Amino acid sequence: MQQLFLGMEVDNLASVPFAPRITRSAIVPAREYLSLCPQAQLLVVPDISGYVGADTLSCVLASRMYEGTDTVLLVDIGTNGEMVLSHQGAMVACST
Repeated sequence: MQQLFLGMEVDNLASVPFAPRITRSAIVPAREYLSLCPQAQLLVVPDISGYVGADTLSCVLASRMYEGTDTVLLVDIGTNGEMVLSHQGAMVACST
């Protein structure tokens, strides 16, 4: 979705293996993409892999599940299902 939003080519998403073009976080000026708040900055986060997307990474960051010592399971239900299991700061992710 980041590639569509940023106006990038998406041919790499047409067949497996899905290889994301965005591999690092980037901050971009909102005015280039949105008229809502032109002075804002947008944080574009990368996919974790071709099957575990940036939305899941955003959930991990927002929940701060990586900071705790508890065992936590994050489930993202969308076009495909994604799960991240965190145990004492170590995490593993998968997709259905």
